[in-house]
Amino acid sequence: MRKLAEMLNTRLLAAQVNELAQRERITATLSIAAIAMIGWVHWDAVARLPIVAWSIYMSAVQIMRIAAIGILSRRSPATHNVLLRRNSQIVINVLNGLGWGAIWFVLDTGRIDFLFMFKFGAIAGTTGIALNSLSVILPVYLGFLLSQMGLMTLYLLGSTPFLTPHQQAAFVTGTVVYTIVLCAIARSTARLTKQAMMHEMEREAALIEAKESHLRELDLRKSLQAQSRQIEEANQKLNAANESLQVLARQDALTGVANRRHLVEELERNFQTFHRYANQFSLILLDIDHFKRINDVYGHHTGDLVLKATTARILAGLREIDRMGRWGGEEFLCILPNTGLEEALACAERLRRDLASAALVDSLPALSVTASFGVATCSQDDSIDTLMGRADKALYEAKEKGRNRIVGISALD
Repeated sequence: MRKLAEMLNTRLLAAQVNELAQRERITATLSIAAIAMIGWVHWDAVARLPIVAWSIYMSAVQIMRIAAIGILSRRSPATHNVLLRRNSQIVINVLNGLGWGAIWFVLDTGRIDFLFMFKFGAIAGTTGIALNSLSVILPVYLGFLLSQMGLMTLYLLGSTPFLTPHQQAAFVTGTVVYTIVLCAIARSTARLTKQAMMHEMEREAALIEAKESHLRELDLRKSLQAQSRQIEEANQKLNAANESLQVLARQDALTGVANRRHLVEELERNFQTFHRYANQFSLILLDIDHFKRINDVYGHHTGDLVLKATTARILAGLREIDRMGRWGGEEFLCILPNTGLEEALACAERLRRDLASAALVDSLPALSVTASFGVATCSQDDSIDTLMGRADKALYEAKEKGRNRIVGISALD
């Protein structure tokens, strides 16, 4: 079993190396043209000897890449030295990355000018193009990227007296962030490519096995088809179960409305819409008055009935576009899109009156349930925390003033 796993891993790595060779054909050739263009652009701006030396070094590296591609293409996927082939690609692309990163030192003009920004564009172009070709084997791309970006960062930190500290910090931060983003994309691309190759290998193996099995015994084929149907049915059941779990993960188990996690997601979406389209929205945070007393006097079962009935009454008083959920305990949160403070206060007052006049528990018609309401409307400077803090403060004031009332706080208060 262990030898079989090693054989499959070797075949997979060989497939990755061969795929890398196919992708490298065009990029290695284009790199020579890019090297010539960079040398031509800098020809009258810096000393020519460094340009010539850098161009010779980079051309030699590209020739090494092309030669390695030819060797990789002629090798069988079963070759035992596939690790050596992969490691040679890592070394070559580290040398390639060092060459690209060296343009900051070798072709330095000593000021922020067109050539300074041109080099940024060249680096972005090489790392982006290489992402498509090299990320099939993650260590190969990381060797290229980190060696290149490492030299670039060293240059920005130590060889740029013409930059202000603010400019230097901005360039270094941008470089680091860009590198991290590329690493994340490369990791995802490598993983997806590896999975695709594994699936292709599995598919090919399954086809061969299916053909051989069909020739040997028709009954075995029928059995495999039956197993395939069972697997499909199991997957359908699993998908249905996963969908149910996703719903439960975002739904309050008692009341059936959105839970706190789902409400936070809704708040984030509303803030995105607000900042993009200036669609104002408001919050109503309500808390059932003396809920602990209801639990203590009538029991937790009655308390649960009150929570469910309160949920139903509040939902009945909201619009279809509004969102309502259980924030925690006996607290509920209503999100009102396209609603200003005055409209939200009017809505909260309707909800308050409706709740106070309702008999929520059929077996206890005399049980009166009220709630306190805190209302807040978003502003440009708000975050989820500040907006919720304002709603919570308004709710606290409503309780301090005697409960069964509404209090609204604007961003200016």
